[in-house]
Amino acid sequence: SVTASSVAVIAYPSLSKLWSEKKINKLGIFFEKIIRIILLISIPIFLSIIVFGDQFIKVIFERGAFNSSNTIAVSKVLSWSMGAFIFQSLGAVVMKMFYLSGKTITMSIIDSFNILIYFLFSLLLSKYFSYVGLAMALSLSSFITIFLSLIIINKNGNLPINTNEYYVTGHCCIAGDILSPKVGDSDDIHPIKLGVADIKDRKSVV
Repeated sequence: SVTASSVAVIAYPSLSKLWSEKKINKLGIFFEKIIRIILLISIPIFLSIIVFGDQFIKVIFERGAFNSSNTIAVSKVLSWSMGAFIFQSLGAVVMKMFYLSGKTITMSIIDSFNILIYFLFSLLLSKYFSYVGLAMALSLSSFITIFLSLIIINKNGNLPINTNEYYVTGHCCIAGDILSPKVGDSDDIHPIKLGVADIKDRKSVV
């Protein structure tokens, strides 16, 4: 979509700057913020199309040879395509992360996989749901693609995360104040590796 793509384009310079400065923690926080913004934009559009899609199509297209039957048919297809609208909107910023990390081959493999599963779903679903099955296949393949992409990103296996050793203390009813104890000796503090932190950054130790 134009709206979501615009958000991804606007966010890209900031993502690129954080990546080049190797502020991976802040990059992750900013990435999540962009995802939320895209969802805040796309979900209301999604709901409006689901609820009022037939009315929109009737007002815009229903004239001449385009009759009420065509309106119903297009409305069904549009409604089932809205899943793809949301997932591809998210994909606009997710793919930017692959560009930043230089993993363009991974991105190409994911895109090729997307085409393959869309083709397979289209063959299967069109047998049972006719042309509406094509819209279903588009939404399903988009969901699988974005889900797979997010898994790859969240693993952080391809991101050069800078780490440093930190002594972690804080109140804990079970372990006392030492949250990074030495193995085998809970009374002796020991440093652990965490992502490099700046002042006011928040860390979570589980």
